Amino acid sequence: MTATIETDVCVLGSGPVAAALASGAAQLGMRTMLVPTPGGFRPQRPVVLKALAEAGRVAAAVRSAPGFGIVAGAAAADWAAVRRHAEEAASGGEPDESRERLTALGVTVGEAPGRFIGPRHLAVAGQSVRARRFFIVPGPAAMPAEDALLSLPELPERLTVAGGGPTAFVLAQVLARLGCAVALRPAGPPLEGFDRELAALLMRKLAVDGVGLDDGPGVRITAEEVLPAVADLGLSEAGIAWDARIGIQADGSGRTGNPRVWAAPRGANHPSATAAGLLAGAVLRLPARLSPPVRVAFTDPELVQVGLDEESARALGVAFRLLRWPLGTIEQARAERRPDGVVKVVIDRRGRVLGVGILAPRAADMAVPWIMAVRKRLPAAEVAAAAPASPTFADAGRLAAASAVLPLLLGGRAQRWARLMMTFA
Repeated sequence: MTATIETDVCVLGSGPVAAALASGAAQLGMRTMLVPTPGGFRPQRPVVLKALAEAGRVAAAVRSAPGFGIVAGAAAADWAAVRRHAEEAASGGEPDESRERLTALGVTVGEAPGRFIGPRHLAVAGQSVRARRFFIVPGPAAMPAEDALLSLPELPERLTVAGGGPTAFVLAQVLARLGCAVALRPAGPPLEGFDRELAALLMRKLAVDGVGLDDGPGVRITAEEVLPAVADLGLSEAGIAWDARIGIQADGSGRTGNPRVWAAPRGANHPSATAAGLLAGAVLRLPARLSPPVRVAFTDPELVQVGLDEESARALGVAFRLLRWPLGTIEQARAERRPDGVVKVVIDRRGRVLGVGILAPRAADMAVPWIMAVRKRLPAAEVAAAAPASPTFADAGRLAAASAVLPLLLGGRAQRWARLMMTFA
């Protein structure tokens, strides 16, 4: 090595989370360097999936228009326009990650990839980078499926989507709605990590949209879960435990076995929230715990899982109670003619929220109060008390939460207390 660069914070990675970490550290007054990881592909762009899903939803809405008394023509997909829509949606976030913006904030942006050569040193283009804190944001080890799909010049007549995760389900449904004959081929249990009942309901919904489960001829898109590219980072030299499938081993705050190195979790939530949590623990030394990971399938309806489902709670030996509320009873579901869905909440014996699964239109938005409830172990009654605007799909979550306290409110003790209070009225 010809020289050693001293810095306070070094971010090894690329994409929105890495950019948020670098800009956040620089705005805290830290000397900050951003170094790309070796190998890997461009980070996944969730907004591309959202944009494709919206195109599929609009196509389905056109076909369902007669049910609302609206006469519309046949829905036909212009693949070039759909691709353009997805790329335009993704391009809106790039300025925050641009080299110019990061440089203006005082971040030193490296061109050459970096690799650990010791617990405190990173090798970058023949130089050694020594930092007080390192953050790792590994990129994907394979091209994300949405990028592979957008690289197709034309929409094929027949297509097989290989995979059983959220991305595979989204792409299969979108392509079917755009007019492809689609087969979904999960390599293992479909939608692993989600509530089994909700996953089965979603699979039935995809079947209604025309998605089959038999492999067939035509173009094949691999949409297996994208693994992190960590093999070439020199993690062993840095004293960091890792695995090719699960990535870097870190605790709930993101701290690895090396006390100077923090790692962004797989399936990280919003980039700024993830960066704020990591910086709070690593730089500000505040008690910090990253928000529970939110697993989302941006299908129609959306599927969300936060915390424990009933199967995982049972496997852990946790004493729990299950709350559920069907979407079909909600006014908003009837107004939109979209009754298929359920809210399921797992609470402990004291009524605290351990996890929630939601299958509903805009389920990711509905999950916001539940994420806080799981993180803070709030009682379900607290969620029920925060009544949303009504009628909305969020009514289903409130009613599920309220079902935890209704037996107490309507029980004999409550009735005796009510009669006693009324004697003084």
